[in-house]
Amino acid sequence: MSFAIFTTLPGSDAYPEFITVVNPVGLGVTVDTQPTTWNRLGWCPVISTITGIARALLGIVHMIAHLACALFSASSAYHFTQARLAVSNVFRGVGEALPLIGNLAFFVKDMITGIDESKKGLEYLESHPEDRGNVVLLVSGEAKAVNTREEFINQLLTAGFSPDKPPTLWDHFTLLRA
Repeated sequence: MSFAIFTTLPGSDAYPEFITVVNPVGLGVTVDTQPTTWNRLGWCPVISTITGIARALLGIVHMIAHLACALFSASSAYHFTQARLAVSNVFRGVGEALPLIGNLAFFVKDMITGIDESKKGLEYLESHPEDRGNVVLLVSGEAKAVNTREEFINQLLTAGFSPDKPPTLWDHFTLLRA
């Protein structure tokens, strides 16, 4: 899950749409789920018209490339999965390009998905008591327990989040053991 400030086509193992931080603090647990910057741009009228068109065009290129690779690759199942992801990005991009209606629809969709991802984070911690002392990152459903600031930074960078986006994830640093 790798990129610098935002993903171009979030949603796959390489480019997640959300990252969840589950942080056990004392007897409590904090859960923070954040969407990618690219998805957040889709909530803003006018800006989303530009980013939505870009997302749709990148989705078309992504789809064509993976369909072509599927014809000549031994791992055609992977390429077909990526092509399906590209189609979903084309649809999301077209929707985001519609001012107000698309913005509101994807804002609501992302909020609901974020709540669902947060619940998955809590469920993970309940079913994996061995990770109770660590901060757990869930990226596209894959859990990674970290116990140092450096591991946390590396996992977030690998997942495609920059140090300044989203800021609330970086606040968890102060709660990590150095």
